[in-house]
Amino acid sequence: PVHVEFLTSLNGMEYMSITNNLCQGPEKDDKVMKVYARAEYPNLITRHIKVKAKNTVLPEWHPGAGKPAWLFVDEIEVLH
Repeated sequence: PVHVEFLTSLNGMEYMSITNNLCQGPEKDDKVMKVYARAEYPNLITRHIKVKAKNTVLPEWHPGAGKPAWLFVDEIEVLH
């Protein structure tokens, strides 16, 4: 992803952004890229969490150049 944003809400209608993580783009010849985005907000009280991730366009060296990259989310952990 180009960036990852975490939003929280108590009522599920009004959300507050708690972070916006910029991510590095893929390096040449990368087959699989893992990105770990993290937000720390001590003493936050919330009930709902949204995660927004914006994908990138594949670079010139990639076989799918110019097309949107696939974006898969494997795990989301919430620690308290």
